[in-house]
Amino acid sequence: MKDLLLNSHDASAALPRRTFLKGVLAGSSLLAAGGTLSAAESLVTDSTAMKPDFRGPNVILVRFGGGARRRETVDPQSTCSPFLCREFTRRGTLFKNMEIAQIEGVNTSHGEGTLNIVTGKYDKYKDIENKFLGARFEPKVPTVFEYLRKSFAVPPHQTLIVNGEDRPDEEFYTFSNHFAYGINYRSNMLSLYRFKAWLMRRQIAEGKLTDKQIEQRKKELAKWEKVDYRTKGEDRQGQELEAFWQRWREYYGDSGFVNPRGDRLLTELTVRAIKELRPKLIMVNYQDCDYVHWGNMSHYTRAVSIMDEGLRQIVQTVEADA
Repeated sequence: MKDLLLNSHDASAALPRRTFLKGVLAGSSLLAAGGTLSAAESLVTDSTAMKPDFRGPNVILVRFGGGARRRETVDPQSTCSPFLCREFTRRGTLFKNMEIAQIEGVNTSHGEGTLNIVTGKYDKYKDIENKFLGARFEPKVPTVFEYLRKSFAVPPHQTLIVNGEDRPDEEFYTFSNHFAYGINYRSNMLSLYRFKAWLMRRQIAEGKLTDKQIEQRKKELAKWEKVDYRTKGEDRQGQELEAFWQRWREYYGDSGFVNPRGDRLLTELTVRAIKELRPKLIMVNYQDCDYVHWGNMSHYTRAVSIMDEGLRQIVQTVEADA
């Protein structure tokens, strides 16, 4: 697994990374309020004006998830990631001997890995419903997104996680259970799941479907919203994300057969988000190389190449915007 930090160039970026991290970790004294999601949203809106603008570097965290090895990524003799290995590593510092800590009782699979990264802490997680292989986890300590949004006037649509379509449980890793942070400072999510949920609501509101189709959409939407137990299905992404999905729909349509899939989808979402939403902090959860578990090596190596190409596209997008 490789986790790479990119600095997205911004005209207002003037702080060194150490200052950025120090400011983010410092936090502010405002406590998160309880109550409904709508009340929480109004609190965040009202409190934004009291916070300083964020003028540090914009950060993109790219995760090569799914079991990517050094051999196919950063080993020059056998790499399937030529951009990462031969070009991008020369621009910064490559830690060649990083290892995942082996801590008793701590798992570092997909969901746990995401939370370990965004919280900065190895922790033991358990599915909240005790399901076999379930991954509905709740972090006990704040995420870096929460630290950032509590410290600075950064709206939710500028703190993003780009998630794969095969990891629905990770749709809800956007905030912790910490009493002083939590939902008021959550990040937002870009994924096919979120687009489909937005699309179903929009199709129902447009009134162009038959009664049978509307009933079907409502049942499916209710099932999806029930999964989002932490906000009771009330979590809406805000007008900026509503407009983002509208533009996505205008370009790719409703069928789902035109837009990219797999990690190519994540790259397209990320590139569009950089251009349209101007995120301060965004995490990209690549995972296609998880195909290695299917036993076909070519699926794995091809997936690593797709992730590498996605990384190249993201870097090019950032550089073109400098």
